[in-house]
Amino acid sequence: MNRETLYRHPAMRNLRNAILRELRGQFAMSLVLLAFGSGLCVLTFKMNVVFSIIGLGLSMVGGKLVVDTTANLRIDNHLLLNYLRYQPQHIVWVYSVITERTPFGIHLFRKGTLHFKLADGSDFTVGMQASKLKLVSKFLMRLLPHATFGYTVDREYTFRVSPERLRKEKGGDDDDFNFNI
Repeated sequence: MNRETLYRHPAMRNLRNAILRELRGQFAMSLVLLAFGSGLCVLTFKMNVVFSIIGLGLSMVGGKLVVDTTANLRIDNHLLLNYLRYQPQHIVWVYSVITERTPFGIHLFRKGTLHFKLADGSDFTVGMQASKLKLVSKFLMRLLPHATFGYTVDREYTFRVSPERLRKEKGGDDDDFNFNI
């Protein structure tokens, strides 16, 4: 299977949708911060100088975040997707975490997080539905045969010391690509 066919795989669409959902969430929260700061500044302008200054500060931070997140809303410009498409060898370790919320034994929800660790020591995390995590992980194993999959404490230590040591010489599958909490 060639690389372009891999990029049209449903798992890649799931990953792109998860990244897009996070970008939209960041944009929405920056708009909320801008609106809250502006509202606080306007409503307290004559009554309380301190709250007005705080509102102005929040407005400025919110405005900066709106500008930054607007530039990032183009999904094709996302750094992680560019690494996957053009420099997959830069990704050396991938693992997923599933968090289940069950207070008093009542199952509320499951949330998945996919962690991408890069050769330069940086990382990306992508939150997605736990039900789609296994499909995406198996897809990534085919797309990134050189990367190590699965979480262990030893791999965490190796990544902190020398991320390049997590790169495999030959591709292969690991059995433990999920780490459940």
